[in-house]
Amino acid sequence: YMSSNYWIKDGKPYLLKLSDLFLQDSDYLKALSDYCMNDLRKQEAGWVVDGQLKELGADDMSAFAISPMGISIAFAPYAVGSYAEGPYFVTVPYSALKEVIDPAGPLGKLAGLSSGK
Repeated sequence: YMSSNYWIKDGKPYLLKLSDLFLQDSDYLKALSDYCMNDLRKQEAGWVVDGQLKELGADDMSAFAISPMGISIAFAPYAVGSYAEGPYFVTVPYSALKEVIDPAGPLGKLAGLSSGK
């Protein structure tokens, strides 16, 4: 899967990368990976449950969408389990990412970390 997320900054659209949402030098990938792996284990994603997949990287989580509830990540068939299992979806709530979200960035207001001024 692929996704496109934009932020209007200085009156112009800006295509967001996952890293744009978080504090520089933060361990946001670990925070996202840990949450997703735990959720995927609960969903019984084959390659997570059997231990073939131990962590997720930026490429694994590149299909993301920003919502009022959190960051939703789509995992295509074969990404975390067999094709027969189909796709998996995980929404990581902002509360699980408060330590790594950039308060001045695109998620600051949604996560309740910025006044939005």
